[in-house]
Amino acid sequence: MNLFTKAVFFFVVLQFIVCTFFNEKFLDHQFNLKNNGEGDLIEGLDHNALGLLVNESLSGEGVVTKFVGYGIAHHYETDDNLLVQHCYNYFVVQNSSDDSLFQDENGLWGTAQVVGVKNGECIIGIAYHSKFVVRKVRDGSLFVDEELIAQAIWDNSTFDRSDTSITHLDLLISNEDSFGHYAQPPKLIEEAINNATRFGRNGRGTIFASSGKNDEFANLSPYCKIRQVIIVVPLSGAGFSLNTHTPHLVNVLLAGIVGDAMHPLYTATLSFENSSQICGWKDQSTHASYDIVGLVALALEANPDLNWLDVQYLLVKSARYDKLKKYPYIVNGKNLKWSTYYGFGVPDGQLLVSFGKNFESFSKEESVTLEKTFDGKQIHYNRATEFCFNVTNSLLTVFQAQIEISLTDAAIGFVEIVLKSPYQTEVSLTTLSHDRTHTFVNYPFTTRIFFGERSDGLWKAQITNFVEAFTPLLTNLKLSLFGVSSFEDPDPAPLPPDPTPTPSLPPSPSPSLAPSSAPTLSPSPIIANETIIIRFSSSNVVQKNAIYLLSFFILMSLFLL
Repeated sequence: MNLFTKAVFFFVVLQFIVCTFFNEKFLDHQFNLKNNGEGDLIEGLDHNALGLLVNESLSGEGVVTKFVGYGIAHHYETDDNLLVQHCYNYFVVQNSSDDSLFQDENGLWGTAQVVGVKNGECIIGIAYHSKFVVRKVRDGSLFVDEELIAQAIWDNSTFDRSDTSITHLDLLISNEDSFGHYAQPPKLIEEAINNATRFGRNGRGTIFASSGKNDEFANLSPYCKIRQVIIVVPLSGAGFSLNTHTPHLVNVLLAGIVGDAMHPLYTATLSFENSSQICGWKDQSTHASYDIVGLVALALEANPDLNWLDVQYLLVKSARYDKLKKYPYIVNGKNLKWSTYYGFGVPDGQLLVSFGKNFESFSKEESVTLEKTFDGKQIHYNRATEFCFNVTNSLLTVFQAQIEISLTDAAIGFVEIVLKSPYQTEVSLTTLSHDRTHTFVNYPFTTRIFFGERSDGLWKAQITNFVEAFTPLLTNLKLSLFGVSSFEDPDPAPLPPDPTPTPSLPPSPSPSLAPSSAPTLSPSPIIANETIIIRFSSSNVVQKNAIYLLSFFILMSLFLL
């Protein structure tokens, strides 16, 4: 081998080494991975994922994400990640490898936030080596029917049973729901999600995620009520909520860091004039859940045995709120801070993977249900009617609570339902609106606020009618709690306080939901469960590349002797 050939060989090896260790031009501007606090951005308000990619070499290898909703905008840089043989356009009900699947620009910077490449400019997708499929069930404002959407979610194929790791749902509520009408979770879709979490990933369960809706009636979205779906709301890198009407989004579990108009994020985008360009500044306020899907992909790569219950538990356990000081919150009985503006906080990728690597999985989901029936019990005007459920011997750690109600002769937009746990944590489950339709029939109201609390104790539901012209009549009220066995919980909540009545005291004022009255949190170190969060520094890249460069020159010198 002559000198020139040797030099070329080592140059190629050097290029490979340097590219492998992240020299992306705009990496410092991807503040969802690592927020350096430029301008009015909050340093450290990020998903702390860069160290996982660089130091631990995680990239989502072996993980497949299914996107159910829009199609995607086709781009050659994601072709190697797309499993086109498993993609379908349900508008034509055929296997779609043609351009009919690739129509909607919105889909690109969603899928590319999860999967994609490293292209020298930016990291396209947290799990950039994972694979993805697209099941297109929406075209503009049109949807295919519910049966086909359910089939897109779960078709009982070998691919769905064994290969699909995560499913992202982009299924907006219908127009009439967005104007305030309550909608039941579609039964076929709910059944499909149940099957996917029972049988998917060879019995470990497919993980589901979706973004919380960015509208006034967010809590009415039927998909937000399905307990297997992780609901994520958007936060800017400066700590601002990007949901305009969040006070009633009681199903939110987590927050995702995204770009907005004032703080655009340098990430996946597309210019139709220049199809080779896939990195750019982007406002992504409606795509909060994609980075969470990417983090889950890294966690599944690190520990493929995690089931869907494990993932929800670990996401909450890894969530941080130390940088979130603008909005009010509630502290539940597990001593977790929860807010309609950010759920339990922003998941930290380093903690998620660290906690998940050797996590002992929960064996199965547990639940308990108590039900009361009435012969038309009257709900009084402007005065709460209280109903008690004494839960005993269930021994659950709660993940989600649900009240199911049948109520007639009511202006349902003016009925408030408050649920209080044995820990005295309480939340209003309803969204007050101008809806004057008259009936709830077995309608479910759900919330995540009690996540981590024990189930046993006295639960109270308070129902109030705010329209004097109506006299609502209650015929059925059911409390359901879903979670895991407290015996399997590695860090169970303390027992709830003794419910023995105490002398009444003047009621303390309820905390306002307005940001202006938000409590101020004192600065605290980034510590969770005595595990110190390792913050990755971009200097690691320089140091590591310097080591490899030095090694290269030493090897080259020895080789040329």
